[in-house]
Amino acid sequence: MLKKEGDLVYLTGRYITLNWVQEWIKLKNRWLLTLEGHDLQSTWHAFIWDERHTVHQYFQRHYVRHALLKVSIKTKQQNYIKTPVWLSTLEAIVHPNFMNLGKIITYKDLDGKGGLKFRHELKEEGIQLEWWAYLKIQSRYKKYKKEWDIQRELMALDKILLGTEGKTIKIIYNYLLEYKMEEEQVKEVMIKWAQNFGYNIELDNWQKLL
Repeated sequence: MLKKEGDLVYLTGRYITLNWVQEWIKLKNRWLLTLEGHDLQSTWHAFIWDERHTVHQYFQRHYVRHALLKVSIKTKQQNYIKTPVWLSTLEAIVHPNFMNLGKIITYKDLDGKGGLKFRHELKEEGIQLEWWAYLKIQSRYKKYKKEWDIQRELMALDKILLGTEGKTIKIIYNYLLEYKMEEEQVKEVMIKWAQNFGYNIELDNWQKLL
């Protein structure tokens, strides 16, 4: 159960904005993406995953983008420990004007069992890449592999964000509600730990004990 009315307000705002962030992730609604990103000098995945807004400050001057970005970053910090399969490396490193939204290439397409697929392997699968594009992807893949590792399966939240269900908002809300309740339970146990042992335990250390 949520303990405060503020929790309900927080969750309501969170699931509405996260439902909107879906469009930034799926990259399918061209009209909306063009409307919200007509002035972008970098691409959507560059902002929601690489946090390019720290370099391109203008991104946050747009009221709607600023609000959605805050939710996106918090969701990333709370739910992802590896690079998600829906991330498009190429989309994140080229100028928006050069992007073909009808051919978005994600890590699900690029990542093989032994690592990044070779260019000829991708070509056999119908993914045509120029050498410059493949080299950029290769460089970024190594960076993500070292810093984050690559998630090879869809997580529960991924399935929700990439889904096409008509009741997406309800599904997102239920997911966030469950996460919030689990978070409260962990905090309660951590408080008990401090009371029983006389010192606090950091969340990272607590998670290692689970």
